[in-house]
Amino acid sequence: MGFQGNCKICGEHRYIHKGKCYECHTPEEMADINEKRNRMTKAIREKQLKKQRENKYQNNFVNKKRKIKNTGQVALFTSIWNTRYTVSFIDGSPLHEFNISLFAHVLPKGAYRLWILNSLNIVLMTEEQHWQQHNIPRSELEKRHPGWIKFFELQDKLREEYNKTFKSCSK
Repeated sequence: MGFQGNCKICGEHRYIHKGKCYECHTPEEMADINEKRNRMTKAIREKQLKKQRENKYQNNFVNKKRKIKNTGQVALFTSIWNTRYTVSFIDGSPLHEFNISLFAHVLPKGAYRLWILNSLNIVLMTEEQHWQQHNIPRSELEKRHPGWIKFFELQDKLREEYNKTFKSCSK
């Protein structure tokens, strides 16, 4: 595409190339313009593909350097998926497809490391509910749905049980 301006042939204000609008160019001139445009497009496309290949290589290299720990969570999640009803703990909505983000730890993994693989500490919920669990305050969630009250009661019960079990071990 050229620039806007007045055509030297017809005088109309249009997109022009070498002083003429595209309607005033001869078919041979238009063929040359289109060929040049296609060459430029092809060159741009090749540059983009080259960048993508380089990025892919770099990403693969980075991924190979970073070691992914096998914590056993995926095996536990698979077991839970196969043995429990696949519905949300919060509102009972059905969960159709296995996805890691559907599994939520009732007690946070960082503070309660010894129960990361305890199946009692894991409930199923939708991805949106899982996001809400981590990003919306407890007081706000309890107002949204009665299922959250049930969730936080379970959280308090498990926290008490965890502290009773592991505090007595450390004394």
